[in-house]
Amino acid sequence: MAFTAIGSAQISSQFFLKAHCQGNTTQNQIAISFDDGPHEEITPLILKTLKKYKVPASFFLIGKNIAGNEALVKQIAAQGHLIGNHSFSHSRYLAFKSVSELKQELIETNALVSGLTGKEMLYFRPPFGATSPRIARATEQLDFKNIGWSIRSFDTGSDSAEVITERVLSQIAPGK
Repeated sequence: MAFTAIGSAQISSQFFLKAHCQGNTTQNQIAISFDDGPHEEITPLILKTLKKYKVPASFFLIGKNIAGNEALVKQIAAQGHLIGNHSFSHSRYLAFKSVSELKQELIETNALVSGLTGKEMLYFRPPFGATSPRIARATEQLDFKNIGWSIRSFDTGSDSAEVITERVLSQIAPGK
């Protein structure tokens, strides 16, 4: 039972579904991604910094956060960043929903982004990295590629920017 709990809580375990969690390269390259947006204050700052340094990134958007932030979704796409699905609700209990409920969350978020950008999302990152057989079935039926991570910043806690930066920088390696 403990193995199942750990496997479902860590997307990199590949326990319930295959997820791309790191690149396969020896070059000095990393992939940068941002979850939980769009956010009216934070997303513009991120976009400004990425544009300044000409760095592409991936943004995994929450459907319920799009209302009122449509211009930010368009800006993310216009700047050439990849947009992925992060569910509509970002519920902590998403992995326990039925396959049809999960599919509805993904379809609804896709429709919002597609309506703004003209592009369909092909990638899904489950909230909190939690997986389940139901998420595996829903994403397979919708032909999504599941995306995880190899370095987690844990930036939603109370740690300072310096602590978070050190946490990430100490783990960076080619392909991560």
